[in-house]
Amino acid sequence: MIDKTKIEETIDRIKEHYDNAPTEMSIFYSKLVLLELCGWIEESMDDIARRYATRKIGEPIFINMHSGIVSRTHGFLWKRHFRPMLCSTVGIYHLEKIHECLQHNQLSIDRLRNELHKLWKLRGQAAHTHTIDMTPKYPTPDYCKSSLKMIYDILLQIDIAVSQL
Repeated sequence: MIDKTKIEETIDRIKEHYDNAPTEMSIFYSKLVLLELCGWIEESMDDIARRYATRKIGEPIFINMHSGIVSRTHGFLWKRHFRPMLCSTVGIYHLEKIHECLQHNQLSIDRLRNELHKLWKLRGQAAHTHTIDMTPKYPTPDYCKSSLKMIYDILLQIDIAVSQL
């Protein structure tokens, strides 16, 4: 099962620095917490796919094939990254069952997709700009923590559904 304990601890530590930093330094902590959260999201998605493959795939050629799928997935957008990786891992039939399970639990792929898209755009901005002579806006550690909770709840249900396949 995916774990959020370490990312919560990381966000809390960064928040302490953020809260005590001079205004001009807080931007660095905002970027850092955003990058840490996005890294956790991507690693959690990879972990869901890997654990399923470890349980279900036995032939070395297919294990290597799946490893290639995961290693070529660079990102965490629902439509572009996670859904195709899940589809390649569990199959389209099972992916449909996962969707049904989420709907049954009143969790929305749309909410997940929208939040991931927001974070993706912010992460791209944070990773591909420098902060000299500009005042970009990045989410606060509190925003990232609330985003983590929503994303975690949905990823956890996906993880549970995948583990039951």
